[in-house]
Amino acid sequence: MVNTKTAEIEGYAEVTRLHHGVYGEMLERHAAFNHCAPFRDTNQSAVDYVGHIMQKAHGHFLSENSTLTAIYLRRLEHGLRVMPREASGAGQEG
Repeated sequence: MVNTKTAEIEGYAEVTRLHHGVYGEMLERHAAFNHCAPFRDTNQSAVDYVGHIMQKAHGHFLSENSTLTAIYLRRLEHGLRVMPREASGAGQEG
């Protein structure tokens, strides 16, 4: 993950889930989990808040036929993911 203002690497992550579908349905299902959602006003829904951000950033591309991809990430400690030998597939070659 990179700080967009300084271009400094702030951490590493791995993709844990990926969802793709029609824009409106995806916004309804995933807006509450968006990294911007916690910054909304208490009286504003995640769908409205994240939808506004998406419209502001990508409005010239969005239409009723647009699709959206939700990418869920897990932050990695020190850029590493440690997993048991069995889970990594080590020793199971051939």
